[in-house]
Amino acid sequence: MILGIISIVLWIATVVGYIIWNLNQKVVKLEEIAARQKIIIDSIAAIVDQSNKMLNEVELTEAFKSDDQIGFFFNSLKNIQDSLNHYLKNY
Repeated sequence: MILGIISIVLWIATVVGYIIWNLNQKVVKLEEIAARQKIIIDSIAAIVDQSNKMLNEVELTEAFKSDDQIGFFFNSLKNIQDSLNHYLKNY
């Protein structure tokens, strides 16, 4: 009788141990994915910051007027840049 109880307890401990190990492996994988995504987002944020500086420099020269197609494209580019800046400030 005691041998049966011991074997059941060992079986339950083995199952619970496997479940914990399996969940831990999944957490480790997700942490690695999150770390890689953070690196990617940080590099994109740096690129957006650099392009924002360049866009502001071009805007200060007022080389592009909004009355032609280039001006329309430049305004669209500024809108995209503003959206990216807003998103990355919340990050």
